[in-house]
Amino acid sequence: MTAPYASPPDGQQPYASPAYGYQQPYASPQYGYQPVLVAAPSSGAATASLIFGILSYVFLPVIGAIVAVICGHVALGQIRASGDRVGGKGMAIAGLVLGYLQIVGFVLIIVFVVILGAAIAGSSR
Repeated sequence: MTAPYASPPDGQQPYASPAYGYQQPYASPQYGYQPVLVAAPSSGAATASLIFGILSYVFLPVIGAIVAVICGHVALGQIRASGDRVGGKGMAIAGLVLGYLQIVGFVLIIVFVVILGAAIAGSSR
């Protein structure tokens, strides 16, 4: 003998239950297109720009800054040419900023030393 209200297969809720009254029918999940978000591969030049931009403050003051600026511009050109299919724009910009700041700081120090040397040489006469 079977129960008058046997549970439906696959754990679905019954349409009507004597204990709970009328229930909404089970709605199957709607399957459709769901875009898959995949991160764009980063440009190697952008990574190099950021690394050399950081290294220019620690180990390689002038050379690191110049390499960071060159790699940053190369990376931005690659990213622009690829139609943003290549990532790393933020790393390239960060490397450029770090490199340019280091170069400007270096130039300011050189100008300060030259002015200071001229002032010292002028006062000793």
